[in-house]
Parts: sequence; C-alpha cells; structure tokens
Amino acid sequence: MKFLVFLLAFVALSFAAPRPTAEDLQMCYEKNKVSQFDYHGHVAVALTANLAAVIADDNKTLAPVDYIKHDPYLGLYLVKIPTTMIAPFMMNEKDLKIDTWVNVLDANVTAMGHVKALSANLGEFDELSFEAPKTGILLCDCCQMVGIAKGADKFIGSRYLRHFIKHEDVYYGDIGTVFDSVNEKLIVKSVYPFGPASDKLQAGDIVKAVNDMMPRDLRELNESVLFAEKGEILRFEVERNGKKQIINVSLPGDNKQFFDSNATMINLADINFDSNVTKPEVNATKIPLPEKKEVKKPVVKDNLYTAYGFSVGKDMRITRIKADSPAAKAGLERGDLIMQVGKEPIKNAQALERKLSNGRLNHLLVERKDFQFFVRIRK
Repeated sequence: MKFLVFLLAFVALSFAAPRPTAEDLQMCYEKNKVSQFDYHGHVAVALTANLAAVIADDNKTLAPVDYIKHDPYLGLYLVKIPTTMIAPFMMNEKDLKIDTWVNVLDANVTAMGHVKALSANLGEFDELSFEAPKTGILLCDCCQMVGIAKGADKFIGSRYLRHFIKHEDVYYGDIGTVFDSVNEKLIVKSVYPFGPASDKLQAGDIVKAVNDMMPRDLRELNESVLFAEKGEILRFEVERNGKKQIINVSLPGDNKQFFDSNATMINLADINFDSNVTKPEVNATKIPLPEKKEVKKPVVKDNLYTAYGFSVGKDMRITRIKADSPAAKAGLERGDLIMQVGKEPIKNAQALERKLSNGRLNHLLVERKDFQFFVRIRK
C-alpha cells in the first residue's frame, strides 16, 4: 500500500506543470500591479473600472463614508473610486487544474504553490497548499486572477468576488435549508419551519439537481442557492422515499424577508399577557396598610426600540417588538436570542446598539427554539 501511494505521488510530480520561471512571474507582476493599490492604509484590488475590494484589517477600520458596503463573511469592503481603474481578468475556479501554480502579486515571489480546496459553506475560505506571506491578488501561472489572498493559506475565490459586486447590499440566497453530504449523497439535513422551503423540502430528501444542474459536491449545491438572484425560483429535483419529485422554492425579493410571507406567525408584541394572569382572591377583611409614596423611576431611553422597534434584556433575549417596525418586518420575535452582528458576538444592549448604528444593512445571528439563523435588518 505504501509503495502504491509513493508511486502515485511520483507519477503526479512527474507529470505536474513545471514551476514558472522568474521571468514569467515578473511578467505577471508587471501586467497586474496597476490593479492593486493602497486605500487608506488597506490593500485594495480593482474589480471593475470604478469598484474595488478593500481587504479588512483587524487592526484598522474604514469610516462608513469611505465604503459602499462591508461584507462580514468575506472580510471585504466595497469602495467606489472616481478615477478609471484597470481590473485584472478573473479566472473561473472551475477551470483550475490541481497542478496550476498560484502566487500572490509580488515583484519578488518567494512563496507559491497550488489551490488545495474550495470552501463549501459561506463564511469559510478557499485554501492554498502553502502559506502566503502577503494579502492581495492571487494569480495563476497564466497571469489571471484566481481570487484575493487573505494571508496564511486562505483566499477568497473569484466566484465570491463576482457576487460581491453584484448587489448594493450584502446579499446571499437563503431558503432556510441546511444541506449535507452523507455517503456520497447530497441530502437535506434540516429545514427552518418559517423559511421559503418549509412545507416543500424535507429532511432526508436526496438532492439530484438544482435548476437542471447536477451539483458534484456540497460546495456546488450550497453555492447554487447562495449565488441565486433575489426573487429567483429554484427548481429542485429530489428523491424522497425512492420517488423523484420536482419542488420549486422562491427566494425573497428585494424588499421582502422570508419571515414576512408567513401569514400564520403571531406578533407577540400585540398580545396582552397581563389579561391572562390569574389574580389571587382578596380576603373580605381588609387590613389598612400605610400609604406608599410614589417613587418616580428615571426614564431610560431605549434607542434600539426607537430606531429598530425591539428591546432586549440583560440575557440578550428580545423582550418586546413594535408592530410594523424594522424588527417586526425582519421577522424577529419576542424571546429570540441575539447572538452576533455579522461575525462579532454581542454581549449587551449597548454593544448591539453601537454595531447597528452604522445605518447600513446588518446581519443578526438569532437563536429561536435551539435553531440558529441570520436576519437582515436596517433602520
């Protein structure tokens, strides 16, 4: 067995593409160096003639006036540049071969290797077979851009960059369904009861195709949903109990969260809980009690309720929801646990208010009845 593994490795190396020469690498650098520049101390990469991706730096932040949007999953800002830029040609990752050499834009390349793996889920990153010392344009040996290197062995593939510049807001298709790969079969693992796929897809369904495309792996299946257009109808071909079924699932439109489509949902803020409280009987003999002086409590301004229409307690669970507010329209409910804004954990109302105060579309990670999901909310 060991001999067979050694033999396969030897054959792979024997027929692998030769490492690019110093002259080849320098040519690729000269061709693409105008597409990468400094933006307020951050590395920026031109994606179109006037749009660029800025790589987020944990030690530095951009002011909201300096960018159009921030994608917390990719760790990128989108900025608009008044002058015309030259964007590199983006290579499709599907055209990559395992022996294709890649390196980060550099005049003196010291580290290079191959693409090791493409991520399967949103929030994960594609992987390199080597540690890239810099961030910036990731080039193949044909001088085309494969993606943006984030440092270490991670990079953001071009397929995500194309989607990144497609919408003004941070948008990914979400039908409230979790998929998994089990015994080389792509299955529906769970379906959120209030999502677009509720009462349509079922846990255990074997996914054969989406819009007549047969996904080869979990990545292709997830991305067929993530990169779908707003309002698009996804046509799933599934096998359920040994029988083929065709199921259409509609994605939410521009101004509609999937929670809005559920007419049976009850707005707990409209229920008078006090009316159902059983009061203890009062004895016939009343004992006079000393009068209590009314103590006026200081009025605490609830900025979250004023701006978004919801309040949270010390445990970060929602205590009230205002009807027709941004929170109500986003589908938030009383009792929901607010866990994160984007990827940042939130521990108190003050921190939540600060994170939401940027005035942009925010993604809240919410837990309801042991089920976690993201909700998009804007003032």
